[in-house]
Amino acid sequence: MQSQIKRKLFNIAKASVNMANINAQEMQSIPITLPSLERQKEIVSALDIQFKALHSLRELKENSKDIIEREINALW
Repeated sequence: MQSQIKRKLFNIAKASVNMANINAQEMQSIPITLPSLERQKEIVSALDIQFKALHSLRELKENSKDIIEREINALW
């Protein structure tokens, strides 16, 4: 699917000062399929879980950094 879109873009692109040029009408002619609403919700849910995990890791990093700095300061 992605290669079909890439091929279509390449075919409609026009060289202009060494840059490809595609107008809005040509862009609108390219079909873009979206996953079903159920699949989109699954994707969003999975991303939410990952972002929450990332947030937790960032907090853990900051807390660890603070603890390490306190320990180093206590030694000096």
